Amino acid sequence: MNIENLGFPNDGQALYEKLIAYHQELKSQMVIPEEELNQDIVNVLLIDERPLISRIPPRIEKEFFQEIVRKICLLFIQYVPEREKEIKDILNLNSQLYVNINSQSFLDEHKEISGDLLSLIMDNAYRPYFLALAERLSVYTDLSLWRENYCPVCGEKASLASHDEENGQRALWCSFCNIGWSFPRLVCTECGNSNHEELKCFFLEDDRSFQFHTCSRCNSYIKSVRRNIIGPENLPLVNVQTVCLDLLAEKEGYNRR
Repeated sequence: MNIENLGFPNDGQALYEKLIAYHQELKSQMVIPEEELNQDIVNVLLIDERPLISRIPPRIEKEFFQEIVRKICLLFIQYVPEREKEIKDILNLNSQLYVNINSQSFLDEHKEISGDLLSLIMDNAYRPYFLALAERLSVYTDLSLWRENYCPVCGEKASLASHDEENGQRALWCSFCNIGWSFPRLVCTECGNSNHEELKCFFLEDDRSFQFHTCSRCNSYIKSVRRNIIGPENLPLVNVQTVCLDLLAEKEGYNRR
């Protein structure tokens, strides 16, 4: 769930920057035991085409997790005061939140809580753990053998792509885990279609740095930016700053699934 989907202000980049800085601060405090993530485990998961989260679910102590949620709620209140009451409703129930909670059961019990807002807050509370997983994964592999359309860490579909005009290489990126991996260029990232007559590329006026790639077979699209623009250090912000591409793709009748 993205901030823009919840009616947050257009200048939400400042909130994103604060959240990203907080996630980076917390990343080093996430504990991932060696026996749970080592070279042998990584090799098995990659061969089986399974993301790390299928083997290593988030493990964050309850009190620490609740403190993370509290700080994220306070950040949201600071930058989105018009939703203060809804955020405080969640903050007041913080003592009942914990890692891997069944969010639907929680929402069924607390009808006053905004489901979309709770999802956004919980995602941001989990994110430091996934960043730590991705960083550890990079120690064991360069992901040269991973060719899936979903993230090798969290299992979610790629947020966006990058393209290199010089060598024709393409990569997919997960803005949640800050990780990228190679993917065939003339293949739909949604359905795997490789019929070039059904694949199109749109770009902004005369600037090929920012594009969206579409597939008429499944009616999907994915944003793509020039490779030298994107990297783990700015990935979440690039995803936010290219919302115009999402709007253009949707205007053309394409969608993300």
